[in-house]
Amino acid sequence: MLKEVLILANKKGKAWDFTEEIYNKLVNHSRNSRVYNLGEVEIKKFNDGEIFSKVLTNVRNRTCFYVHDSSMNPQEGLMSLVQVNDALKRSSANKINNVLPYMNYSRQDRMTEPRTPITAKILANIISMEAYGLITADLHNPAITGFYNIPVDNLKGYIPLSKHLKENYSNFLKDAIILAPDVGSAKMAGSYAKR
Repeated sequence: MLKEVLILANKKGKAWDFTEEIYNKLVNHSRNSRVYNLGEVEIKKFNDGEIFSKVLTNVRNRTCFYVHDSSMNPQEGLMSLVQVNDALKRSSANKINNVLPYMNYSRQDRMTEPRTPITAKILANIISMEAYGLITADLHNPAITGFYNIPVDNLKGYIPLSKHLKENYSNFLKDAIILAPDVGSAKMAGSYAKR
């Protein structure tokens, strides 16, 4: 039997609407909608700039999916992610899964010059400490999934986006040109163009 699944986000953050949409789709497509629940996380900043995170929902023995607000300042976002994961663990969550619609630091996936860090690997080490799994989309380099010691689902955003654009903007697409911002994104841009 499927244990209770809790989908969490900061209600005051930009990820809340996305989280509600995920929750509603799961409930509408589930045989047992009581398995899924929506939970809330609070993230605030103290006057000195420190981040404070708190899980506002009982997570004991529940499988948790924390939908991270990727629009936050990368440093503040990383600290809040670490804090929420720690709070979930200390609150006896059964499994902690992070949902990062955009993966900050994914462009720093290799040493581009001597004496520089591989920041994507550092992030992988940090997330892997507490999380059971990770869901993200359109990583800058799909090989980044190999940095993790946990299951990583790298979803392809171009599939639903291409469908939406075709259905709603087909006239516009006749003359559209897909550009890649750098060499590393050329393959992804090609995938968009083919669809």
